[in-house]
Amino acid sequence: MTAPSRLSGLPKSTLFFPLLLLVALALLFFPRIAPPSGLWWGTLWNALHFPGFVLITVGIERLLAKVIVRRDLRIFAAAAGAFLIAAGSEIVHDFLGRSSSWGDVLFDTIGIAFGVALLVLGPRSGARGRWMLAGLAVVITALLLTPGWKGSLAAARYRAAFPDLGMFSHEASLARWRAQGNATVALDPENGGLEIRIGDGRFGGVSCFPAVGDWSGHETLELVFDNPGDSFRLGIRVDDASPLSSRHDERYNGEREISPGRSEIRIPLEEIASGPSDRRLDLAKVKRLALFTDRESGERVFRVVSAFLR
Repeated sequence: MTAPSRLSGLPKSTLFFPLLLLVALALLFFPRIAPPSGLWWGTLWNALHFPGFVLITVGIERLLAKVIVRRDLRIFAAAAGAFLIAAGSEIVHDFLGRSSSWGDVLFDTIGIAFGVALLVLGPRSGARGRWMLAGLAVVITALLLTPGWKGSLAAARYRAAFPDLGMFSHEASLARWRAQGNATVALDPENGGLEIRIGDGRFGGVSCFPAVGDWSGHETLELVFDNPGDSFRLGIRVDDASPLSSRHDERYNGEREISPGRSEIRIPLEEIASGPSDRRLDLAKVKRLALFTDRESGERVFRVVSAFLR
């Protein structure tokens, strides 16, 4: 006997899933959307990828109900479509003024897998199976919120170490320095510092989300690098807490040449404050420091040895 095509308890309105997908696509593809600021708000924003893609997967399957008769093919098509949305949104983020993160695709894929499980097992799992699915959803959500808890512990260490923005001698730094684009980051216990490996693509690098955002009592941002390869241009971006910082001309955007070997760059904070075109960047509410390259056709490796405010 064929399993029922509707999941018990899901809305039956023909407008519900089209509207759901429109809202999801708008959030994923809208240019320069500014996510909520703050450690826990940021964690919750990232965790929304999981339930969001559960709903996207289920929504696509519902929309295909009258087009694809075989339910197994419909579920496969829904999962494939959801994954294309997940990957496509991250690919185009760089062109929309937003930062891409393949970690988000991982969260999306977990949501897609759970959506498939819900579609396959939900109609025939009974009360016990539904409780198991609900418990699994709670466990996954808790795991997605774990970075917020770890980040809270790391934030306490960072506040004590300020104005050392790096603190690369401690693993807690990885909660504050995160890879962006097609890059990976790791502490280098042998040489010290944070190793950054950037692959093919644009705007790969690392973003620092400082635990102390008040830089107003300092004069200079000092960064020290080790570069084992050829010289390259390093992009430097600083955002404050204003939503305007999501716009390229409303934040600090600079460049510096990174020579082979060890080099030091010093950026006056007055230069950073004067970066936006129509306002002054608020040095008392700095939210993000990003270090990245424009475009790479191969792998580039370098280390951030230290990052201090002077």
